[in-house]
Amino acid sequence: MTHLRCYARRRLQPFRGLVHTAEGDLMRAQTVNGTVWLLEAAAQQERRGWSYLDRRRVERTFQPYAYWSPTEGELRRLPLDPRLGAEAVHESAEAFKQALLETQARFPFAPDDPLELWLLDAESLEPLALMAAAAAGQPRPRSNGRWSAFRFQEEPPCALGSADAETPGRLAYQVEQAVNRRGNGVMQWFRRRPDGAAEGLDGVRLPPKLTGRTLPATAFPAALLGEDWSEPAVAARVRAYLERLAPRLLMLAALSDSQRRRWEAAAWNHYGLVHFLHRLYPRVLDPAGLKVALVKARLDQSAV
Repeated sequence: MTHLRCYARRRLQPFRGLVHTAEGDLMRAQTVNGTVWLLEAAAQQERRGWSYLDRRRVERTFQPYAYWSPTEGELRRLPLDPRLGAEAVHESAEAFKQALLETQARFPFAPDDPLELWLLDAESLEPLALMAAAAAGQPRPRSNGRWSAFRFQEEPPCALGSADAETPGRLAYQVEQAVNRRGNGVMQWFRRRPDGAAEGLDGVRLPPKLTGRTLPATAFPAALLGEDWSEPAVAARVRAYLERLAPRLLMLAALSDSQRRRWEAAAWNHYGLVHFLHRLYPRVLDPAGLKVALVKARLDQSAV
């Protein structure tokens, strides 16, 4: 029997949702929508430093093998590194697919990234925006100190529209500028506990006295971005930005019922994205609203 380790991790900078992973000894599978999975074969890769005196080390990596669906089976086979041995990989893949099917009963998977890097409000030193996250025992990602509201490749500043236009791209840009002005590069790592509280670790531009502090769960914005702003115009932009992000926010397991209802009401307006992501929602409090959104999305698809 193939044992799989199953977990979910957030996709950040900007927040784009969660990637769900099922990992075995010989293969792993990842999905960002619960429908299509990328199957990958495990491989050993040798690495060494710049100097010939540096020790060689062998790292476990993964090579793409195929796209697969629990309902439709294998969708497309990908070119495989011949050094892996095609026959052995195909044999491992068949056993892995069966094990992956058996994980669907506990899908979506539980999150596995309790280490969080937050941009802090430079004055209050309270968490303002989530910058990065990592699993325990894994290397912590580096940050340049700037929070991103969007990926530069998708919405570059030169395509944000006129100064008066409140397009999604321009809105994200304005929110990004406001957040980074307020944070001013002050960051701190936290280790979150199961109840949502957290222990403060090291940081950047952080007063030494804050290392080791404990914050309650309520100190951390549930939508990963603080909504308490003194300027009404900025507060309105942040609210509008999060409403556009709502289909992705619904993937967060830690949302309270009131928070989930709020983001469901906003998300159903973006029914195309809801149709793509809804299998990753851990709970749905308004199933009738979700059903309407899915019907709208299917009608749009059939009209193309």
